Amino acid sequence: MTEHNLDLAILEYGYTKRDGRFRSGLEFTVALAQIAEECGYSRFWFTEHHGVGLQIACPEVVIAAVAAKTSRIRVGSAGILLNYYSPFKVAETFHTLATLFPGRIDLGLARGIGATPEVAALLWDALPRPVNANAAAALFERKVRDVIAHLRSGYEAQRKMPSDAALPSMPEIWLHGTGTVSAALAAKLGTKLTMAAWLPDTEEVDVPATLAAYAARFQMAPDAPAPAACLSLAGICAETDAEAEVMLSTVRERFGSEAALHFCGSPERCRDTIIALADRHGVREVLIHVQHVPRERQERMVRLLADVMLKGNAKPK
Repeated sequence: MTEHNLDLAILEYGYTKRDGRFRSGLEFTVALAQIAEECGYSRFWFTEHHGVGLQIACPEVVIAAVAAKTSRIRVGSAGILLNYYSPFKVAETFHTLATLFPGRIDLGLARGIGATPEVAALLWDALPRPVNANAAAALFERKVRDVIAHLRSGYEAQRKMPSDAALPSMPEIWLHGTGTVSAALAAKLGTKLTMAAWLPDTEEVDVPATLAAYAARFQMAPDAPAPAACLSLAGICAETDAEAEVMLSTVRERFGSEAALHFCGSPERCRDTIIALADRHGVREVLIHVQHVPRERQERMVRLLADVMLKGNAKPK
């Protein structure tokens, strides 16, 4: 299996480097994004986490830094933990990013926690919290609607101003989820969808059926794009199957059986597995989650996968 029409993107968690320095980790992230662009990846996304060992608590800032150091690859969030924030402020931030880097910014939204209870309390800053799961879901839906409305309002205001300057572009809006609730909301609101198949929450979910339902129920807004889904996969790619198996044993020691890996092996073996999974799920873009690979191996993994899957997309040197 060698022929395919599949885009690859990178999901970066942003673990600190071994020296423990915050700056070292961020410098590595910027460098990895530049390598991803050089290799022909379509996007480079960051998670938002507030915890020890994870330095991307402010993905908006890192998006700006990476976009400024690259020229072609799309850069975005996976995703902004919207329940903690003002939708108006999120819209303003990403409107600014999309204006500075037109056609390259993705706004991914998630309703996860991404923090310990103590840190979550600081993020809520004494604001009233949802009393149950239904209230939390309602709050998230309202906030997603508000973000979309604020972005469209800002864009319309710019379009009506008499000026020869180029119009700003809307960022692509994605919902990031693990199951049917997020997919249904993405269809209802007309956003793009990423399914994180590597998270434990998706183990009981029929992901192909969920993605098919999303496409069938998608409610297209007048100025919004057609439905598009991306599958997020985790795995290990090394020069040989044997080397990948050695790395896998290290992953199992660190993460235990909870580490959901979809591919493991040589570049050719990983390529065939990724393409087969994309075909099974009916997607044309795959987000490669590199969390389980040690930082010193991430660059090599990015290059190995690109060599067998993205040679036609590589940026000329």
